[in-house]
Amino acid sequence: MNVYWIPTILLSLCLSSAANMISSHNYKDKLRTFNVVRVSVNGIASVRCPNLTGKDQEEMRFHLYLGLVEVGNHTHDNAHNHNSTETVSPVGEGLGLRVNKQDHTVSFVLSGMTTERAGVYTCEGHPMYPPPIEKVPDEPQTLVLVEAYQCQAEKTGECVGSRVHGVPVWAWVLGFWVTTIYGLVVTVIAFVIWLRLRRVECSQSDYMNIKPKSPPRGHRKKHWVQHPIRMGRY
Repeated sequence: MNVYWIPTILLSLCLSSAANMISSHNYKDKLRTFNVVRVSVNGIASVRCPNLTGKDQEEMRFHLYLGLVEVGNHTHDNAHNHNSTETVSPVGEGLGLRVNKQDHTVSFVLSGMTTERAGVYTCEGHPMYPPPIEKVPDEPQTLVLVEAYQCQAEKTGECVGSRVHGVPVWAWVLGFWVTTIYGLVVTVIAFVIWLRLRRVECSQSDYMNIKPKSPPRGHRKKHWVQHPIRMGRY
């Protein structure tokens, strides 16, 4: 079973769509091709760039974007690589630029892939020499999907690479279900205790309502003293 970093991919797609809407006035001048690449964790992904054709073979600067964020750029100078058929120039950590002179293809190479680096990549080419300097209309886009782990049940019956920071995936799943069940049990127990306390409170309230009220303390009934009626003299 393959698990993908779907939220990152959806976010990248939304950002890419927003970028297309912002630059809609230049859409007619652009030619976009879309590719899908699937790699495993710590694998290598290749993101295609515009080809080197005609005068662009002299000197060209390539920019790589993940969504709207630039993750790297590199300038290819054909004069410094005339002896080799294929060159891979380091750009940054886990990133390089591969140029093949035989078929004039260019691509960014992403190594040590993680799920956080999955998404939609766009490569742009800017000729630097000779002038005039015009942006290449071809802007290839590549959707990179990173598999969290890969199973080989038909061989070993186990999953290879099914660990996250040294902890097996089954341990995370087991911990999740144990936590969920524990939370449900605690919730049910708390609800039962609350019902019992509610019943006791209602019973005491009913008893207090039917119990005759005793006169308040300190209040005594006044006893009137009868005085004899005095008879007048005749």
